[in-house]
Amino acid sequence: MKIARRSERAVFVDALRGIAALSVVAFHVYKKTLYAPLSAPPLPQPIHWYLRHGDLGVAVFFVISGYVIASSIAKARITPGFVARFALRRSIRLDPPYWATIALELALIVISQRILHDQATLPSGAMVISHLAYAQSILGYGHVVAVFWTLCIEVQLYLCFVALSGLAQRLGKYGLAITFVPTIALSLSLPFFFDVFAQNTYLVRYWYLFFGGVVVFWTLEGRVRATWPITFALVIALTLITPLRSLNAVAMLCTAGAIWLAGRNGGLTTWLSGPVLQWLGRISYSLYLVHMPISGRAINAASRLMRLPLNTSEQLLLLAVGIAVSLGSAQLLYVLVERPTLALSKRIRKYSSHDAPLTEPVLVQQDGLQQNAEIGG
Repeated sequence: MKIARRSERAVFVDALRGIAALSVVAFHVYKKTLYAPLSAPPLPQPIHWYLRHGDLGVAVFFVISGYVIASSIAKARITPGFVARFALRRSIRLDPPYWATIALELALIVISQRILHDQATLPSGAMVISHLAYAQSILGYGHVVAVFWTLCIEVQLYLCFVALSGLAQRLGKYGLAITFVPTIALSLSLPFFFDVFAQNTYLVRYWYLFFGGVVVFWTLEGRVRATWPITFALVIALTLITPLRSLNAVAMLCTAGAIWLAGRNGGLTTWLSGPVLQWLGRISYSLYLVHMPISGRAINAASRLMRLPLNTSEQLLLLAVGIAVSLGSAQLLYVLVERPTLALSKRIRKYSSHDAPLTEPVLVQQDGLQQNAEIGG
């Protein structure tokens, strides 16, 4: 079995991330054009179904995050110093493009007020400040850009997983089961009993998606027995009959299964390695951040030049315009902001002398198999 080594990049995972980001963009642009109230009949199935459910790309993001974060801490002794460096690296990686998008949205609101006389209002200072700590949902504020709610959940997932992994290390041989089995049970049950956990505020509702990626990495690395993914998949399959999951659970199982299959067959470093998909993977974070501020306004501006109601051909043109300007804006954000800060984050030392990479696996092994590996980047 071949999984990506430190010197290699898991191009298959990068491509999945790019496809997921483009799906979310298509979903939002489609809602703004062909799926709008004034629209002509939408596209034929199954294209209409895919575009209407493109938001499932968010579930794919969470699964990929679980896989990547599990790989990034696979060899670490989880100490307070390691957690601090981990948080700093993630902050440098995530924050500058996020802040740049906030600044862009605020600037666009001011421009639309003064030039187009739109009624949009600027968010309060307290609301903007809450975004700097990804705490706007918890503090009861809205989001400057609607998709930011997923970033708040991502940060919670990262920190919770690292903390639980540190606890598992200290509990010994059965630390994994003692630590993570109860958290999965809570993730699958609490949203049914407490409304607050069924909202997009806390990680509880999405923990099982993230953990799906974690289980795949642990399985490929040989840290858990085959009963882990089989049991987890069966439990999640049972949740398909519940209203809170269904398609998200399907997206999780498909994504986790695809990564596992690629890992088992040496495809993590070779599958979906074409230049277009790899480009989408590179700009996926910037694309996810910037597409809503840009595409919606571009579509509004273009539609003002057309006579309503729009026919299907004109709406398809708007769909193409929305996606194209999103891709172009994402490339600019990536080159100007994300790429430099990504390089900076890699310069932060991952380990100190107190939490240097372990020579033995921290977690449960499968038949003595030891394959400690990480995704490059």
